[in-house]
Amino acid sequence: MSELEFTISEPYTRKVWVTYNLYHPNEKAVAMARKQVSQCATAIGFVTIGDTKELVGSSVQVCLKVTPANLEKGWSARNEVTAYRSINDPPTSPGVVSAKPDALPWAKAS
Repeated sequence: MSELEFTISEPYTRKVWVTYNLYHPNEKAVAMARKQVSQCATAIGFVTIGDTKELVGSSVQVCLKVTPANLEKGWSARNEVTAYRSINDPPTSPGVVSAKPDALPWAKAS
């Protein structure tokens, strides 16, 4: 599993994390994760990448979806990234915000 942390810069600063199941026994989960990483990389301007670390420090627009809490299943409300766009493309909806992958969470100093 790989996780990227994005910093949302507008209208106020906050963090969003995206988890990609790149190493999973379910091939569908891996295919979906690769597709999401590829969409993010393409929006940033990469043709191909060898590792998600290459995305760190780049800027991209993300479309956020708010998933409400589900108390029966024990889930709290959360933000989910549903799409990526180039930072040079103008936002088309209020759900599209600028984001920057800061660092891989496990690479941060304690």
